[in-house]
Amino acid sequence: MKEDILTGFYTREELIPYLNKLINENTPFTVGLIDLNGFKKYNDKYGHAFGDEILKYVASTLKLTIGALGKIFRLGGDEFLVVFPKRDKRAVTNIFKLCNRHLYRRPFLSGNRLYKLSASYGIASYPYDGNNPKQLISLADKAMYFSKKKRKKGSITDVRKIPIVKLRIFVTKILIVGIIIAMAGYFVYHTKLASLLQRFKGVVTRYITGSSKSQEQVFQQLPQCPVMVTLRNGYLFKGRIISQDQSSVTLEVQISGRKGRLRIDRSLILEVR
Repeated sequence: MKEDILTGFYTREELIPYLNKLINENTPFTVGLIDLNGFKKYNDKYGHAFGDEILKYVASTLKLTIGALGKIFRLGGDEFLVVFPKRDKRAVTNIFKLCNRHLYRRPFLSGNRLYKLSASYGIASYPYDGNNPKQLISLADKAMYFSKKKRKKGSITDVRKIPIVKLRIFVTKILIVGIIIAMAGYFVYHTKLASLLQRFKGVVTRYITGSSKSQEQVFQQLPQCPVMVTLRNGYLFKGRIISQDQSSVTLEVQISGRKGRLRIDRSLILEVR
């Protein structure tokens, strides 16, 4: 079988015949498609020679991790496909998790700088997902693309589980939105409540004698003699009006046997007798 000069993996042309051979022998297998994350960025920024060094590093990491468990083919660029004969999806998922761990723990060193790489993975199996090479490769590519676009870096997606993962992502987003709305509602409710309490405090303020009188601006003069003040909410206050202005009335009352002052907003007063 022909090998790629740069990575030492088998070439793309060898893939279909090998898969057909396994199918003709009725050998179950799983294919895993691997695509590096952010490779184009490095290629464009530092040049193709730098990109080639990254590919050699990734190739050595994949060989170290996969070894004789599967055959690795380079499809082109930074895309690889691994065929795992007689391996199910769970076993392949664990192998790819190990690949990710090795990529993370063995950063690519160039000059004095370390570059941490990751990949996205998609898996499909024969005969469970498809019964011909092109279909299986297409399904693995679909799962890989889903990992790259919809999930976090280093994700491994089984093509059969894409609907479940989509539902999980949707539910997670709904929960996040619900939490945000609940927090916003809680904040607005308590802010409004605090505002109402502050307003009520400003309208009806109790304090012991000794506070200074504000300049009176008479709107509707009320009697200074002892009066009974009825509020719109039904509360009654008996005392003597000692000051009044356009917006409020200050009433001198007896509070627990002591003289006190009560400032009442005019808009809250129903009747003064």
